[in-house]
Amino acid sequence: MLFNPNKRALRNGLLLSLAVGAVVLWQGEGWLTALSSFAFTFAIITPAFWLSYKWANHLAAKNRDQSDQ
Repeated sequence: MLFNPNKRALRNGLLLSLAVGAVVLWQGEGWLTALSSFAFTFAIITPAFWLSYKWANHLAAKNRDQSDQ
């Protein structure tokens, strides 16, 4: 199962960032703090997701090629 790591990383990074921003807002912080938490989470977690998905695709392709032989 090979998926596009760019789309998955953006989607999941956005969803996780929204969740973090919502939790920060729910805890009683201001909008500026919630927005900065959202932006920081998005900037850190999206490249991490992209790297992990890219590596997982590489390993899946490698295993698929080995099983074909």
